[in-house]
Amino acid sequence: MLFGVSSVGKKNMGGLGLTIHLALLGDVQAMPATAYDPNAATAEAVANYTGDITMKTGKYFVPFNLTYDMSGFDSPGQGETDGLSFKPTITLKMAGASSEVRAFLTANRHENLVAIATDKNGDKYLFGDFINPLKFDPSSKFGVGNAAADKRGAEVVLFTNSNNPAPGYVGAIPLAPTSGSGSTSTP
Repeated sequence: MLFGVSSVGKKNMGGLGLTIHLALLGDVQAMPATAYDPNAATAEAVANYTGDITMKTGKYFVPFNLTYDMSGFDSPGQGETDGLSFKPTITLKMAGASSEVRAFLTANRHENLVAIATDKNGDKYLFGDFINPLKFDPSSKFGVGNAAADKRGAEVVLFTNSNNPAPGYVGAIPLAPTSGSGSTSTP
């Protein structure tokens, strides 16, 4: 199905907001229905996951603060012409050389992750699932710079593979430990 595209009157500010939410994939109980339905009647049904993420008991997404105007994502195509898929890639700038930033890098560099990123227009995107988790890219780095004006901190690059370019997510973000009922809230 071919959907028309119009950007007239649409919100179109670039970049991510000040926070991204990350969770270990192993802490996720259930993922929403896949975003790609070739028989869907609307563009929203093709481009967005349907439903909420449910976390295992006591688990939830952790918010990470980002450096303003320094974080974003893209979804470059990959594969051959008639077998195209996407590689959604998030670049996160985390300011400072704090213990928390270093601990995050050390403890999670080999983990399978899932992320919900909210852009500056308030739209949410889901990265990673049970088949294609979100992973650290080897280009991720941490440093303190050379000059006093250099930025200290981490540039974390995370990627996944997907049939969709950065699928949308309209569900709630689980921000508090679940009690088994899958409680969620959205900021």
